Amino acid sequence: MIKDIFKEFPEVKTDKIILRELNFNDIKDMFEIFSNEEILKYYYISPHKSIEDTERLFFMFINDYRDCKAITWGIVNPKNNKLIGICGFNNFDCKLSRAQINYELNRAYLRQGFIYDALNEIIKIGFKNSSIKRIEAIVDDKNKNSKEILENLEFKYEGCLRKRFYFNGNFKDENYFGLLKDEWY
Repeated sequence: MIKDIFKEFPEVKTDKIILRELNFNDIKDMFEIFSNEEILKYYYISPHKSIEDTERLFFMFINDYRDCKAITWGIVNPKNNKLIGICGFNNFDCKLSRAQINYELNRAYLRQGFIYDALNEIIKIGFKNSSIKRIEAIVDDKNKNSKEILENLEFKYEGCLRKRFYFNGNFKDENYFGLLKDEWY
C-alpha cells in the first residue's frame, strides 16, 4: 500500500547527502530556498517575503505527512549539516498507485548532483517500500535543468499541456514526465 511509506519516516544516508525528516531548526535554511526568486521562477508560488511564510510551508509539510497526504524530505549536506533542499512525493492516488515528485534546491548547490542523488533515493523508497507503480513530475517548459535530471533518472517525457496553469498574469505550459516501476527496475 502507498500508506506503508507513512508508517515510519524513511531516512537515507549516502556519501553525498542525508535525506531526513524536516525539523523546526530547518526553517532558516528553507527560507533561503523559498525566498529566492531565481529558484522559484519555474514554480507556481511567489518567493517568501518573511520567515513566517516559510514557517507556514514547514507546518504544511509536517501536517501533510501526519495526514498521509505527502512526504517531504530535507536534503542535507553531510559536510556541513546544512539543509540544502527538499524533495518528496505528493498528490498520491492510492487507487491508481501513483504519486507526484517534487524538489527544490538552494541555488548555491545547483549542478553538483545533489538533486539527482536525492531523487534516486526517494524513487527507490517509493517503489520498494510502497505500492507506487508510477511516479509523475510536472515541469515548466523553460526549466531545462529539471528536464535533464528527470531524463537522467529514466523518466519519460509524456507530453505538454499547453497554457494549463495560470500564475502571475500568464498562462504556462506544463511538461509531464513519468517513471514506471517495471521500467525502472
